[in-house]
Amino acid sequence: MALDVGADFEKRWLNAPQAVRQTYIDDLTRICELFSNDVRLEDWLSKNKQAQLQSYETIENAYAELKAQLLEEARIRRQHALEQSLAKKRAQQQAYIDDLQLDERLQQQAQTQQLQALQQQLGQESLAYTERYTTTPKLRFEATRNSVISPEIQHALDNLKIRLELEAESLIEQIQQSVNHLNQKIQQAADEEIRYLLEQHPSSDT
Repeated sequence: MALDVGADFEKRWLNAPQAVRQTYIDDLTRICELFSNDVRLEDWLSKNKQAQLQSYETIENAYAELKAQLLEEARIRRQHALEQSLAKKRAQQQAYIDDLQLDERLQQQAQTQQLQALQQQLGQESLAYTERYTTTPKLRFEATRNSVISPEIQHALDNLKIRLELEAESLIEQIQQSVNHLNQKIQQAADEEIRYLLEQHPSSDT
């Protein structure tokens, strides 16, 4: 006669806690004692009743510990998954921030290069205009033939032309005033020199 232990007994047996498996083995061993001629049924029943209570308690405690262990392992897995998810999000956010900072640096570099190019071009234009029109009473600006200038640069150049015209006129006036003042100083020094010479060498007629 085969013993019916239910479906998937091997799997259930291997998945059971060690304390549960040992309790079942002890119960089977105790049942097998009935086949011995030296066992008194009354004593065995009394002993079996107490052993069953102990077995139930052992099995219940073992499964309670297993449940607590499984819950703790599940909690740890969820915690690890959460930490990995947070770490992934932080890495994505940091990568996004790094991309923004890199893009900002590239834009700043591009703007700096544009400003440097504009400054250099304006400096060259300013030098050319200054050399051309400093000594010319009437200033007149003409666009360079075959030149290709962006609207921003053209606008800046227009403003520069106006400023240079005003500064050139003011500079010419200041130069003229300086020349006149210098001539006065030279004339005054010459007069003083002549006066000094006359004082040091008086005329024989006096």
